[in-house]
Amino acid sequence: ANAEDGIPDECTNWSPLDTESRWWLAAGQGDKLVAVWVRDDEARTSVPATAEISLDTIAPEDGALQARWNGSDVSLAWTAATDERSGVDEYMVVYAAGTTVPADCSEGTVAYAGSARSTVVEDLEDTSSYSFRVCAWDAAANLSVGSTEVLAAAGELFGTILILSL
Repeated sequence: ANAEDGIPDECTNWSPLDTESRWWLAAGQGDKLVAVWVRDDEARTSVPATAEISLDTIAPEDGALQARWNGSDVSLAWTAATDERSGVDEYMVVYAAGTTVPADCSEGTVAYAGSARSTVVEDLEDTSSYSFRVCAWDAAANLSVGSTEVLAAAGELFGTILILSL
């Protein structure tokens, strides 16, 4: 039962036990109170078991991502994502060679997963460009869209230098 207005005295909507049943909750994010009764084959009914749960279906808001070359390594740092409902749990960084950023955090090569806000991707070709995305997971398993950064090649510069003397 959806117990937003208090726990009812009895259950009036019985259904067979199913461990995959869906629960319908009152509209809106936040704390909810749910109750469940169990009835046996002889129609004996239990007292309601209750639980307070927190409904959070909104992904975190992303921070900003910065990337810079450090030799053949790329140092990545990002500002904290925010999630006012269940809080940010961890980050995931993915990358790809080239200027096309991975579409989401399920694409590309995983460079990092954890709670820190910086990482280093080692041994990249500094004559190539790379694209990065950092996404945030909240404690309710919602994944953010992610912040992105494209880093141009940092390799050697080739060309002719013309020196003029005056």
